[in-house]
Amino acid sequence: MTRTAFWRLSPLGIKLWRDVWRLRGQMLAITLVIAAGVGMAVMSAGMMRSIVDTRDAYYDRYRFASVYAPVKRAPEAMMVQVRALPGVAVAESRLTAMATIDLPGVAEPASARVHSLPESGAPRLNALYLRNGRWLDPARSDEVLVNAQFADAAGLAPGATLAATVYGKLLQLRIVGVVLSPEYVYAIAPGEIFPDNRRYGIIWMNRRPLAGVLDSDGAFNEAVIAVQHGANPEETIRQLDRLLERFGGVAAYDRGQQISDRFVTNEIDQLRTMTSFLPPVFLGIAVFLLGIVLGRLVDTERETIGLLKAFGYRDGAIILHYAELALLLSVAGIALGFALGAWLGRGLAQMYQAFFVFPFLHFSAGADIYALSAMVALVAVLLGSYGAVRRAARLPPAEAMRPPMPPSYGGRIAHALIAVRSLDEPTRMILRDLTRQPWRSALSIFGIASALALYIASASSTDNIDRMIDLAFDRAERQDLTVAFAEPRDVRALFELARLPGVRRVEPLRSVTTALGIALGVAAGQGIHE
Repeated sequence: MTRTAFWRLSPLGIKLWRDVWRLRGQMLAITLVIAAGVGMAVMSAGMMRSIVDTRDAYYDRYRFASVYAPVKRAPEAMMVQVRALPGVAVAESRLTAMATIDLPGVAEPASARVHSLPESGAPRLNALYLRNGRWLDPARSDEVLVNAQFADAAGLAPGATLAATVYGKLLQLRIVGVVLSPEYVYAIAPGEIFPDNRRYGIIWMNRRPLAGVLDSDGAFNEAVIAVQHGANPEETIRQLDRLLERFGGVAAYDRGQQISDRFVTNEIDQLRTMTSFLPPVFLGIAVFLLGIVLGRLVDTERETIGLLKAFGYRDGAIILHYAELALLLSVAGIALGFALGAWLGRGLAQMYQAFFVFPFLHFSAGADIYALSAMVALVAVLLGSYGAVRRAARLPPAEAMRPPMPPSYGGRIAHALIAVRSLDEPTRMILRDLTRQPWRSALSIFGIASALALYIASASSTDNIDRMIDLAFDRAERQDLTVAFAEPRDVRALFELARLPGVRRVEPLRSVTTALGIALGVAAGQGIHE
């Protein structure tokens, strides 16, 4: 602003800019707090919308199945009855199995989930996105596709070979393509809570060679289904369970229990919680700070307010002056918050893309999110300045010209403190000041207690994890190695394992997936192990 333009301002305008410069430290702090609140709102709400839109578009374009029905072994002819069930729009059978993979440079063997692909044409459900390489040749039995997370972490590319043990048979497989699947946006091994992409992957191969390995020619062990729009998935699941029960059907489950989609949905719920919790915290702090700063400013400018009113300035002009000071803070904080939220959102999208693998994920916060964030920030600022502005408007000129009345320390508590002779004078002064403004004192105590509680809760997470590790691995899971078999074995396998070099003790274990644990067990790909 030039000097000529400055002197063209009204007296209240000149005072406004002088107040901004005089209170620049406090104003900067409040502006940054407002920017943090607006930025968090833009980032979390925009990221939530971006993930939801990307997920829905990805699922729809690549036909993500809505119901899964695992069985032990069912004839392919049963798919005719499955497709005839009420509510079924598309149904497709496939073979699936667990495999052990020997990777060069990795001491422990990796594991993988193997799925079959139709001999001709792309799958009608859970279609694949080819990132690089080519599709399978139906005439080649050793060609496979692998998921991108596993390929990147293990350093695999088209042309690499894998030694995989599937159902007790050693296979030499050749990678011809790297793909993405809507079924494995978040690929996690059975029994794990975090992905280990270097030691767990997803493999797709032609159905005929996989059927030969599993001895399942003309059969399937999993059906994937898309229900009709408006149909009840629970009724479809009930009919599927009844139909496939005699073929070893464990229990069908819907998309909400599919492990990958469940993690993505939980992350969206966490973003929704962040949107509703963190921005109000920052804006609440801004309201508190703004009320204190403007309240003190009004108290120190009582005589100035009295003079302005004596010279003919109306209450509306005084209110507008202090409201403009608050609005200047909000405008600067909102602009900075927009830039901060967009920057954080783009960085968060890159982080999410590293964990949730979509073909694309771009941060995009719509104009409505920016507008709503700005409106909420403006309302918060006006609320924070309301008390001080109202007090400035209600000051009569004659009263404003006089110094404020000294605070009253009367009352029962003050007389009770005087009666306590064991307290020295400074202690009684402190206690009287605390009781004179009980709400401010209570809020200060609550703020300190909340900060301490937040620190204890966050710092205790390390101790909690150490306790979980101790319980899980030092007391419960005390074994060094776990050997899983494709089929149940007799006691001779136990004796053979006990004779291996370095083995001190062997204990048998048999686990069977039941309908009670279907929500996580089947979704994670668990089967019958010995």
